[in-house]
Amino acid sequence: MTMELCLSFPDPAHVEVELIGNGRPQRTAPLPFESPIAEADQDELHWYLELYPVHYATELDDRRAAGIALRLEHWGRTLFDAVFKQGYEAADLYQRFARAAEPGRLLSIDSGHPSVLAQPWELLRHPEGTWLFLANPRISTVTAFTTRTDTWASGPPARSPRGCTPPWRGPATVRPAPTRVICSSSTTTAKSIWSRPHCWATCSTSSRSRW
Repeated sequence: MTMELCLSFPDPAHVEVELIGNGRPQRTAPLPFESPIAEADQDELHWYLELYPVHYATELDDRRAAGIALRLEHWGRTLFDAVFKQGYEAADLYQRFARAAEPGRLLSIDSGHPSVLAQPWELLRHPEGTWLFLANPRISTVTAFTTRTDTWASGPPARSPRGCTPPWRGPATVRPAPTRVICSSSTTTAKSIWSRPHCWATCSTSSRSRW
């Protein structure tokens, strides 16, 4: 069974960490989470990955790209701390996942909230290590839009969050299966980041040797 470290976000301010595939699944209680990468920085990263390679025009673009590359490690570490420094259990599950060194490991981010999915999870980086996408054996990263329906104590509400009456009813112990839509995978983004000369120059020799 593929080992998976799943980060589930019941709302934008909480994360649950679950380790699957290493014996009995283990899951933390909801932990506080605050999106660490501001929208302006997300825009910079989008420009660096999607627009700069295609619409390069002047030396000003090179200087802007070099400045963004210098921030990649900081963003990756900040994102790591936002999840795995919120409690001992979360850090322990990550360490067990990282040390397993099994092929086919998967880091999944499940959320129904765009603000969470917009975070650059492919940049996740251990403060004392390197980016997860440089792990050997490889760790894949998948983000998925997941709808979750809480248990209803006494039947369904009059209106759903989207303003539509849900088409199903049932006792409080019955709920529909979550709907999961894969939004992105790490393969393309990771290679896109790593192919940038500015990123290559900012990485240590030990990090580069893992690619």
